[in-house]
Amino acid sequence: MKLSHLAFVLVPVLGLAELGAHVYFARRPPNEAQWREAAPRITSLRKPGDLVVVGPQWAEPAARMVLGDSMMPVRDVARPDESRYETALEISIAGQRSKYTRTWRELEKHSFGKFVVRRLQNPGYQKVSYDFVDHLNGVDASALLYDTQEHPCSWSDHAQLYAGGLGGPPTFPSTRFVCPAPMHVFAGVTVVEDQDYLPRRCIMMHAPDKGHIEARFRDVPLGNEIRGHSGMRMIVERELAGAPIVLEVFVDGQKIGQDVHLDGEWWKPWRFPLGAFAGKRGEVAFRVSSPRESQRQMCWEADTR
Repeated sequence: MKLSHLAFVLVPVLGLAELGAHVYFARRPPNEAQWREAAPRITSLRKPGDLVVVGPQWAEPAARMVLGDSMMPVRDVARPDESRYETALEISIAGQRSKYTRTWRELEKHSFGKFVVRRLQNPGYQKVSYDFVDHLNGVDASALLYDTQEHPCSWSDHAQLYAGGLGGPPTFPSTRFVCPAPMHVFAGVTVVEDQDYLPRRCIMMHAPDKGHIEARFRDVPLGNEIRGHSGMRMIVERELAGAPIVLEVFVDGQKIGQDVHLDGEWWKPWRFPLGAFAGKRGEVAFRVSSPRESQRQMCWEADTR
């Protein structure tokens, strides 16, 4: 083959190779230095109330490392779902979108370096009136154990911190209601992993050996319903060997609903209409029990809307 003929073959081949290399390097994820360089601009684009998400999901730890807790607090990272957020700031790399917000309406779009940042509006937004997880403290709430009589649990901000490690229980927080029972029976805010290994911030209330454990919240502004999720640590629930866990909800002593959690139901949503209590204020109680207490680490979250 003559060299002139060979050139006609090589030129398009080299062009395709260059195009392929461009696509490859353009889609490579940013390194730490590139994340840190982009961080100030990303931070400047966030507005109060924005949920910060990353596409793809596996890149979220890199974003959290450089953006910090002020941009991505545990309350947002370990959220129960996305319905409570009116807007979000989506950080997209490698041409990927977040599966949680890809259907939201785009308000703004900014491209720089390896990043595309969008502000998005949630079409299914629902305003939260009262978040029970936020109000589990010694001022707004109380807790008790009941066997044949009530035994108050005391609020502590310096209880023994315990982290179970690999295969162990969720972290027992230092701020929690300490009950007259074994250490694992308490009411406190912790984080568990769901069936997809996503973090979920919730109130842990381990079912006692007999009777129930209860958390009560004072003077709660009530919307039209109480909505929530219940679950357990995935590594326990996946065994599918535990007894049912019953979560009962009361308003001013009247039962408005219950969720029976079975192993294998994972992070499960539920909702209870408030009926005649809608729009009023009242005491709301959450009661956890199980016919067999072994490894019954109920963790739940709820709000009023």
